[in-house]
Amino acid sequence: MYRGDEHTASDEVVELLPVNAYTTEIVQRGFLSGHPMQSDPRLTKYRRSAKSDESGNFVIRHVPAGEYYVISFAEWSYSYDSENADDTGTDRITADFKKPIFAKISVRSGQTARVKQWNQNCPDIGSPFAHG
Repeated sequence: MYRGDEHTASDEVVELLPVNAYTTEIVQRGFLSGHPMQSDPRLTKYRRSAKSDESGNFVIRHVPAGEYYVISFAEWSYSYDSENADDTGTDRITADFKKPIFAKISVRSGQTARVKQWNQNCPDIGSPFAHG
C-alpha cells in the first residue's frame, strides 16, 4: 500500500528557512492545517535551497548557526488493479500523490546537521490523481 511505506523525495527542491514567528506560522498554518499562506517576498533573501539527489540526499553549505525549518515535498505513485465498469476484466490504475514534509533542525557553527526525522503529519496536496 502507499501509506506507511517509505517514499524517497528524489529530485525535489529542499528549502531552508530560519525559525522565527513568520516561518513558524507558515509551517503551522500552511503545512499542518492545510491552509497555505502567501509567501512574503522579503523572505527570499533568507531562504536557501538545494535539489535532492535520486536517494533524497541534499547539502546546503555555508549556513549560519541557528534554528531552521527544512521544507520539501514527497511525491510518489501507487498502482493497483481495478475491475473495469463493464465487468470484462481489470484495468491497471496509478494514483499520484504529493505531500509536503518538513523538519526543524539546529545548526551549530562549523558543524554538519542532519535531518533525522521528517514531520509527515501534513495533509496531502489535493486529492490523489488517478489515471489508467
